[in-house]
Amino acid sequence: MSKLSAKKAAIALLPADEADVLASRRFFGDADSEWLLARVNDKKLNAHVIHLDGVPKYILLWHKDVNDNLHVNCAIEKHGGGDLPGLVAGAKQLARENGCFGITFNTKRKGLFAEMAKLGFEFHGVAMAMRF
Repeated sequence: MSKLSAKKAAIALLPADEADVLASRRFFGDADSEWLLARVNDKKLNAHVIHLDGVPKYILLWHKDVNDNLHVNCAIEKHGGGDLPGLVAGAKQLARENGCFGITFNTKRKGLFAEMAKLGFEFHGVAMAMRF
């Protein structure tokens, strides 16, 4: 377990369990949640819960990419989340503990770009996707 202080909140990082990973159902549906769980079980994704002041706030599914960045595949609010600085501080701590040089993520939420820029993130391109 790791602890640090970010905006007066004590942060603890704990491994997520199966129920935490399956909480992604409310965003992605059953099939995608099962896929995420399978990736965690076969060690292609890592899963942690970020606790702020003893309260579990975020479930973070991530992997270390080819550039040695911690790539956030999914950040799920738990118990009211809503603390982006706490989420970022937890992700930074995970990155440091795992020898990563930075943090990357993709999002479809336009409002998140502005909020994350306030926390030091820079825009580095666009991800395009096609489903069929």
